[in-house]
Amino acid sequence: MSLKLQAAMIEEPTHPVTFGILLRDRLNIQQLDKELYQRKADPKKRAFEVITSLQSYAAQTQPAIIQFLQADPGVSAGSIESFWVTNVIFVTATPEAAHRIEALDAVEWMEISGEAQPDEIKVEKMDATSVASVNGREQGLTAIGAPGMWAMGFSGHGRLAMGIDTGVEPNHPAVASKWRGNFAPLSESWFTYNNPGASPVDCGSNNHGTHTMGTMIGLASATNDTIGVAFNAQWIASPGICSGMGTSARIAAFQWAMDPDNNPGTITDMPDVINNSWYDPTVTGECTSIYESTLISVEAAGIAVCFSAGNEGPGVSTITPPKNINTSLVNTFTIGNVNGNNVSYPIESSSSRGPSICGGTGSLLIKPEVVAPGANVRSCIGTNSYALYTGTSMASPHAAGAILLLKEAFPALTGTQLKEAIYYSAIDLGPVGEDDAYGMGMINLPAAYNWLVTQGNTPIAYTWDAQPLSVANLSSATCSTSVDPSITLRNTGDSIITSLSIGYQYSGLPVQSFAWNGSLAPLSSTSISLPNQVLTLGYKTLTVWSSSPNGNTDNRPWNDTLRFSFSVAEKAIATGDTSFCPAPLSLHANAPSSGTIKWFPSSLSWFELASGQNFTTPFISSTATYQADIVHGTNLGKTDNSGSGTYSVSQTPYLIFDVSQSFVIRSVLVYANGPSTCTIELRNNAGGVINSITANLPSGGSRVDLDFGLYPGTDFRLGISGGSGLYYNTTGATFPYTVPGVVSITGSSTSGSYYFFYDWEVEYGSACGRAAAIASIQHPITAGLNAVPNSLNLNVSNSVQFTAYPTNAQSYQWDFGDGGTSTLQNPSHVFSFGGTFTITLIVTDTSACFDTLQHTYSVIGGVGISDDIQNSTLIQFYPNPVKDFLTLEIGENTSGNISVEIWNTVGQMIQQIDLRVSPNENAELDFRNLANGMYFIRTDVNSNSSGFRILKEN
Repeated sequence: MSLKLQAAMIEEPTHPVTFGILLRDRLNIQQLDKELYQRKADPKKRAFEVITSLQSYAAQTQPAIIQFLQADPGVSAGSIESFWVTNVIFVTATPEAAHRIEALDAVEWMEISGEAQPDEIKVEKMDATSVASVNGREQGLTAIGAPGMWAMGFSGHGRLAMGIDTGVEPNHPAVASKWRGNFAPLSESWFTYNNPGASPVDCGSNNHGTHTMGTMIGLASATNDTIGVAFNAQWIASPGICSGMGTSARIAAFQWAMDPDNNPGTITDMPDVINNSWYDPTVTGECTSIYESTLISVEAAGIAVCFSAGNEGPGVSTITPPKNINTSLVNTFTIGNVNGNNVSYPIESSSSRGPSICGGTGSLLIKPEVVAPGANVRSCIGTNSYALYTGTSMASPHAAGAILLLKEAFPALTGTQLKEAIYYSAIDLGPVGEDDAYGMGMINLPAAYNWLVTQGNTPIAYTWDAQPLSVANLSSATCSTSVDPSITLRNTGDSIITSLSIGYQYSGLPVQSFAWNGSLAPLSSTSISLPNQVLTLGYKTLTVWSSSPNGNTDNRPWNDTLRFSFSVAEKAIATGDTSFCPAPLSLHANAPSSGTIKWFPSSLSWFELASGQNFTTPFISSTATYQADIVHGTNLGKTDNSGSGTYSVSQTPYLIFDVSQSFVIRSVLVYANGPSTCTIELRNNAGGVINSITANLPSGGSRVDLDFGLYPGTDFRLGISGGSGLYYNTTGATFPYTVPGVVSITGSSTSGSYYFFYDWEVEYGSACGRAAAIASIQHPITAGLNAVPNSLNLNVSNSVQFTAYPTNAQSYQWDFGDGGTSTLQNPSHVFSFGGTFTITLIVTDTSACFDTLQHTYSVIGGVGISDDIQNSTLIQFYPNPVKDFLTLEIGENTSGNISVEIWNTVGQMIQQIDLRVSPNENAELDFRNLANGMYFIRTDVNSNSSGFRILKEN
């Protein structure tokens, strides 16, 4: 049992702890590896034998202990997770149960499951060299000799890199087109242990994983900005070191990498190299840890594994776990950090040093194995940015990229053989010979290539290779059912291609193919048009592939297929209306085929104004634009709480979902274990709250209106804050729940559980956007007024200065509500008695167009006008102008439901509030976040409607 597991149990002797159980009886993978080399097994045969042997051995040896764990009352239900990559089982159990497990003869080692961390980096000062550049090339790539490999035609074509890190930002132009998910299913391209079906994301605060992936394969093709060693390779990844992920997440990622498509008979889905720029501080007993046997298995399957040495130098034996071990010369291949911008390549002081803590003699004891550039390395972060980072985290992906280039030249060799080439050919630095700062020295790719040739290996000639690169003339949302796409195809071989077979298929339609003839020189591209195709409405995938260049077998079949997903949609057809003077206008729209027409105040607003083909605007004083959309409604998610589950107790987990097209969550179904109050929160992938609502829930099932609008993005979270007793399912969820092309619920914060929100009612508009309908006022005119003071105390003064703020007005008619009138623009009026008065201003232009504004004005003191008359007023507003809060004063004869709407001057409803009030009760409207200007307030009090103009100013 590891020391940290013991410490955790001592610290909280009754609290369950999660740990891994390494079984004593394990497949002798090192012996199998040796036999495969002796038999000269090809890569496909090697991977198949290693994977199936490990799977078979786990299936034979694990059932008995799993049965024991299931029967132990101290083992948390549903916590047992077994793996075959090494014979290990993870559980969550009490300390008492842990001691019972440790006593089993079948158990060799128990180790706490903990979070890993990125090896610490230093963010360097940004300067002109740290931004995107045209035809740029990072100095570190030159330092390791990558251009020499490029000159021979090896740039990573057909090779696959994997990063276990904080993930990867999939939209950065340096890596976006290189994601394997563009060409293969998501399940083979991205692995999130506790969130199956999730889409790529970088969950690190400094985009550590995006930066390291950029150094492996990055190229911004629009500017030819080269930041990656193997810039034509593709990538897959797993965010295995994000917050909350234990050791099992990384063991699962290594296991997934060995067989992403769950078919051990294929290897094109398997990465050539896995970069690991992280450490696990929870590991003790590294020399016999779960990682040690896992890494042996991964490399036996043919995959190369690279690790950053750590940034704890310059002390001895400072390489961070779990890579401070030495099972062979190059297994757990560890890379130190030198300054690649200095031709002498000095070691960075922070770069961790050897020797290995596992003992041994000679080269086996010395670490790191080699060094690579890791100082002031420019690579990608965010969605379109670059940054200079320093650390061994930056050195390790240089080594991983080097392996990709060598693998392209020698595809039949294993990761171990390629690492040996890098190891034996490195440029000696520091003290003569191998040492615990530089290892064997600086990576030298041309020397490694030549070393492999001297060992009797012949580099492959990629004579025939045609690769579909992209789809043109077809957008992600096409607004025509008739499509004429074309593909860009590149000759990535070294011979002229004069003929090809082009195959393609649209979702639900038969496979089609045709012959292409022409002349395509090596490293040249051409555009090939596909025949016109008429499609039905909906979400589609176009799959295109090439084969038989000049009648030959393509030497790189793994890059022959391209997938492109898109929506076939239609846009509403809208017509406007025109009025000479301000007035309500009638607009019209229709849908060519299906869906419901709904009207919105803007292209981005979620607030629905009306439904149906015809829409009458409110009274508008100037030209306004409204938006019509074809809206579709559907349901999403687990339909109800049937199946196994329980009620939460003060839990705050959440569902995770991706948004491809803007949509609205109108409502969700929840189940409460008794009356409850909770806040439902919508968060973005950084954890920030972007919308919330507090709900008072009855016992049992009830529907909660949300009206949460979302724009495209990944890893949104729908959860609760506060409250407890909501039902969730512990098993039985079948993620993902998807509306194709719109939204996909990919998982939850706890693997296998479905949290709280059932039967989502969602609405989404046309993927082609909304249609504008213009309500045109030819002679706009607007009334506006101000009163000083904003309320009057007759014990102080009896005079009020009114000021009109109109647009295009020529004449004015004032009614002060006490019998007084005026035709001046800015009259002064004397009130003789107290009360609440409705001030009416009518402004008229030269064309006889007019606008009317009513303003409630309060006068106190003196002798009041008929209290009965004043108190019969349904509702009054003050102050006007308003700065912060507008008070709604309810008359003594008013009670029940009041609907209050706030509109701006272009006819857009800003806010709608429904109140239930009692007589003589006040309410407030918050104007603090509204811009200065005029607003129209419309009220409906027990079916009595009225309108008021309110001026907002600071």
